[in-house]
Amino acid sequence: MADPKSHRDPTNTEVVELDADSHEERDLDFNMPEKADAEENNIKPTRKDVEIGELGEDSPYPEVRASVPPIDEDIPVNTFRAWFLGIISTVILTALNQFFQLHTPPIFLSSYLPILLTLPCGHFMARVLPTTTYNILGWKFTLNPGPFNRKEHTITGIMATLATAFDNGSLASDVWVGFEKFLDIPISVGYKFLFLLTTQALSFGMVGILHQFLVEPALCVWPAALPTCTLLHSFHDKKFQDKVANGWKVNRMRFFWIVFWCMVVYQIIPGYLFTGLATFAWITWIKPNNVTLNQVFGATTGMDLLPISFDWNQITGYLSSPLLVPSWALINVLGGSIFFLWVVSPILHWKNVWDGMYMSFSSSSTYDNTGNSYNTSRVMNADYSLNEEAYHQYSPVYLSTTSILSYGLGFASVTSILVHTALYHRDTIWQGMKRTIGRNATEEEPDIHLKLMRKYKNVPQWWYITVLLIMFGLSVAFMYVYDTGLPWYGLILSMAVNFVLLVPVGIMQAICNVSLSTAVISAIIAGFIWPGKMMNNVVFKLYTLTSNSQGLGYVRDMKIGHYMKIPPRTTFIAQCVGILVSWLTQVAVNIWALGNVENICTDESDFGCPLASGYATNAIFWGLIGPKKLFASGSMYSSMLWFFLIGAILPIIVFLLERRYPNTFLRHVHVPAIFASTASIPPATASNYIAWGIIGLIFNSYIKRKFRDWWVKYNYILSAALDAGLAVTTFLVFFCLTYPGVTLNWYGNTIASVTADGLGTPLKTVAEGEHFGLDTWI
Repeated sequence: MADPKSHRDPTNTEVVELDADSHEERDLDFNMPEKADAEENNIKPTRKDVEIGELGEDSPYPEVRASVPPIDEDIPVNTFRAWFLGIISTVILTALNQFFQLHTPPIFLSSYLPILLTLPCGHFMARVLPTTTYNILGWKFTLNPGPFNRKEHTITGIMATLATAFDNGSLASDVWVGFEKFLDIPISVGYKFLFLLTTQALSFGMVGILHQFLVEPALCVWPAALPTCTLLHSFHDKKFQDKVANGWKVNRMRFFWIVFWCMVVYQIIPGYLFTGLATFAWITWIKPNNVTLNQVFGATTGMDLLPISFDWNQITGYLSSPLLVPSWALINVLGGSIFFLWVVSPILHWKNVWDGMYMSFSSSSTYDNTGNSYNTSRVMNADYSLNEEAYHQYSPVYLSTTSILSYGLGFASVTSILVHTALYHRDTIWQGMKRTIGRNATEEEPDIHLKLMRKYKNVPQWWYITVLLIMFGLSVAFMYVYDTGLPWYGLILSMAVNFVLLVPVGIMQAICNVSLSTAVISAIIAGFIWPGKMMNNVVFKLYTLTSNSQGLGYVRDMKIGHYMKIPPRTTFIAQCVGILVSWLTQVAVNIWALGNVENICTDESDFGCPLASGYATNAIFWGLIGPKKLFASGSMYSSMLWFFLIGAILPIIVFLLERRYPNTFLRHVHVPAIFASTASIPPATASNYIAWGIIGLIFNSYIKRKFRDWWVKYNYILSAALDAGLAVTTFLVFFCLTYPGVTLNWYGNTIASVTADGLGTPLKTVAEGEHFGLDTWI
C-alpha cells in the first residue's frame, strides 16, 4: 500500500511529500475511470482545523483548494446593492461592447472591469445608504445590511459576465447587421428582438436541466471560474490572503494590485508603442520578401517555427489564460498543435496536396483557381441562391492547407468527444440521468462545496423546463413569422445536437478548460439538409452554435455561484435578470447605432462593422457553396470525412491500451483535446499556441511541483491580475488613443504587415489567364 503521506504528481514520476495535515488529492485527470479503487479516489478529510471548513475537509482537487476556501457564512446576498450594481454594470458593459464591436477594429471589454469597478461602488454604498429597516406588507428589508460582502459582489459578477460569455452574447446582432448592411436584406425590429432573445436564452433552459451533470460533480472543476472566485475572496476575506508561501509574505490582494498595475503599464508597449512584439517574427523582418522563409517563420500566415510573443492578448486571445489549464491538458494541446501544425501541415503544403502552394500556408480566407480571394458575387443569384452555371464557369473553392486540416480535425473532435465520454464518464452520466428524472441513484461521495450548498433550496427542474418551453415557442414563432425558411423540425434537430454534445463538451471544458466549437458540425448538418438555402443554414447554425457556447458560459457562472455559496435560486434569478437586461440593452444600442452613426458599416466610417462583414461572407459561403461542394464524394476535400471515423476509433484504441498498460503516460492522453488543439488555426498561429503552452507548463508543472505553496497562493490571482490589467489597458488605449485617431507609424508597428508573411504571399502563382487545379468540378 502506498505511503499515505506521499502523493504522485501526474506530470512526473517524482513523489511529492505532503505534510501530515494535508488532504488526500485527486488530480484533474479527464481519463480517470468512474469506478476506481477506494484507496485512490476516496475523499478522506484529515485536517481538524476549523478554518478548513465546517465539515473539517476540503476539495480533493488542488486547483480548487488554491482558489476557494471550503467555508460558507450567513451573510446578506439578496440585497438592493447587489441588484442595483449588477443591473447597472450589465447595462454599461453590454452597451459599450455592443457599440464598439461595430468599430474597426472592434473592441471587447472584459468582465473583470465591472468586478473591479463595483468594488469601490459597493463600499461607497455601504457607507452612505441608510440602515433603516423598512416594512412593506410584512416584508422587512434594508438598503444597507452592513459591509459590502463577497456574495453581493458575486451577484454583480455573475450578471455582468453574461454579457461576455460568448461573442459578448451578441452573435445574432452581428449576423443581422451583416444581412442589413452588406447583403441588403431588410431586417425588422421584431426580428432583431426575437432572434437575439431566443438564441441567447434557449440554451439557459437546456443547461439548467443538466445541472446534475456539469455543476454539482467535484470532477467538474471549471478552471475558468477559479480566477474570479480567487479575486472575489481576495477582495473580501483577509484570512484568505495572509499565508507565507515559499518565503513570499505579500498578501494576495497586494500581489494582485502590483501585478495589475505593472500589466497596465507594460501592455501599452505591445498593444500600441511596438505592436511588432505581439507576433515577434523577427526573422521575417530580415528578409521580408523571401516567401519560403516567411512561410516557415511567419507568425501571421506562416508556420511560425520560432513562436515568440510578448503580448498577453496574443497568448490568451484564442485559448484563454494558460495558468488555468492542468499540465496534462497543456501537454495534449501542445503536442497536438506541434504535430499537426509543424509536421503534418508542412508535409501536405510542400507536397502541394490540394494545390496548397498557390495559397498562404495558413489562412482562413477562401480562394479561387487563380490564387485570388473567392468572389462569391460571381456565383450568386439575386435571391442569394447559387448560380450553378456561373459556378462551373468560374472556379471551385480552394482553402489553405491548415484550414482544410482544421476542418478534418473538427470532424474528428466531435466524434471523439462522444466516444471518449462514453468510455470514461458513462457512470457519472447515467447516475446524473437517474437523479434528473427523480429515480434513486448511487451517488459518489460529495465534496465539501456540494455539502455546504445542500443547506440551500435547489432550483426545481420545472423552472428550467418552463424557460426552455417558452423559448422554444418563441423560437418557432420567430422562424415562421419572419420567414427564416428553417422548419420547426430544424429547431428540434438543433436542440437534439446540443443535448447530445453539451454534456461531453461541457465535461471537457470543466476539466481542462479546452473548448470544442460546434460551428463546423452545425454548418455541415445544415448544408447537407438544406443545400443552397442561405437563411436556413444561418439560422440553424446560430441556434446550434450559440446554444452550445453561450450555454456553457451559463454553466461556468453557475459554478461560480456554487463555489461562492450563492443560493441556487438567487443565481437563477440573477442569470434571468442578466439575460433580459443584456438582451434589451444590446438591441436598443444596436438599433440606435445603425440609425444614428453616419456612414456606419462603410469604409468611410470608423464604424465599418468588420465582424458583421465577416459573418455576411461566411453566411454566403456556407449557404451558397456549402459542404456538398467541399466535402461530398468526388469533391477535392472528401477525404476529410474520414476524420469522423478516425475520431470515433482512436479513443477506443487509447482506452484499450491504457487498460493493458496502466499507470503509464497513456492515462493522460486525451484524444478530443488533441484533435481540438488546432481548432482556432487559422487565424491563430503557433505564436498563440506554443507560447501559451510553454507558459502554462512553467506555472502548472514546474512551479506547481517545485514551489507548491507559492502556486497555491498566487497562481490564480496572478491570472486574474494579468487578464484584468489587459482589459484596462485595452480600454484605455482604445478610448484615449485609437478612437481619437492618434496613430504611431514607425518600423516596429508596420513591418509585420508588409512582409510576405503579413501579405499572405504564396509560393507559387499562375500567369494571367491561366488557373491551377481542377478543370472540371462538382
